[in-house]
Amino acid sequence: GDSYESITATKYWIDIQLRWGDFDSHDIERYSRAKFLDYTSDNMTLYPSPTGVLIAFDLAYNLYSGYGNWFPGMKPLMQQAMAKICK
Repeated sequence: GDSYESITATKYWIDIQLRWGDFDSHDIERYSRAKFLDYTSDNMTLYPSPTGVLIAFDLAYNLYSGYGNWFPGMKPLMQQAMAKICK
């Protein structure tokens, strides 16, 4: 489920990762969450701020998932855009 916290940030990033999933590991939701948490908790991260979202797209199974910090209106906009891309 979603949880909302009020955070003020001056930077926001979007990381879109394309991957070719295999039959045994095409859980794109778990992948996007794990990568977001790995990348944002790493002290050597290249992300400009802790606020952002990681979108993972599995090209083999035509699935996608996003995990991270959403600002109002961003999540439905991203869902609509990804649905059009998948068509």
